Amino acid sequence: MKQLMKLAALVFMLAASHCSFSQTSTDDYLFTIETPMYVCDLLGNKLSNEVYISPKFSKFTKIRKAGADSIVISFWQYQTDSVKYNKFNIDTTNPNEQRFFLISAEDFNNNSQEYYHRKPTFTAGTVIIPIKIRFNQFDFSKDVTLGTTVGVRQRMSPYSNNFANLLLGFGVSSVSLDSISTRGTVMQPTDRSALTASLGFVLEFNTVQVGIFTGLDYISNNEQTNWVYQGKPWLSIGFGYSILSRQSSGVPNGQQTQ
Repeated sequence: MKQLMKLAALVFMLAASHCSFSQTSTDDYLFTIETPMYVCDLLGNKLSNEVYISPKFSKFTKIRKAGADSIVISFWQYQTDSVKYNKFNIDTTNPNEQRFFLISAEDFNNNSQEYYHRKPTFTAGTVIIPIKIRFNQFDFSKDVTLGTTVGVRQRMSPYSNNFANLLLGFGVSSVSLDSISTRGTVMQPTDRSALTASLGFVLEFNTVQVGIFTGLDYISNNEQTNWVYQGKPWLSIGFGYSILSRQSSGVPNGQQTQ
């Protein structure tokens, strides 16, 4: 029970740290082919008729729409000697001014794709574990657990919305006691509440989730019931659309350096 209390304290501290993050969206993209563009100001007013060509695979941020058929963009700052992307960011006549470019909405839709950040982020939410496989006296049980989870969320690719989550959980379970699981101490089948600590790994593929969890259940006053699964590890595997519901932190939007 002391170990469970230590784990609960750790979960509480991790959950409290979530307050320092905020939910943000990203407007970052990557050019899939070279695209014509013009220098403009922040509002989308063209400053020159000179045509620039965006480098293939260059990354940029969508700043705003300019009218019905144009987009204002700003390139990321690169630190590489092979391709000088910085010339698209800084105005050579005024090094203190950032450059903006105007592209057509059609080129934006056809020649670019979203580019997501892959930095690990903090995640927190709730999880429902509907069935458990127990190994001390092997058994399948429908002991349902509802709990809070905190952990790390990692995007699997900068071009997709697929994620991997490593989660630490703490919650409440409804466990079944009978004569077999208590070695004859409890003769009439009954349900008891238990505190549950868990560790899980969940893969998200858009709305589909696949997860595997392991954990420990603890009921109070077990010396009176002699429950054989007290503090013993269990395993659960889930597949569906809502294994994990979550609020997660995003990565602040803005200029990036690669």
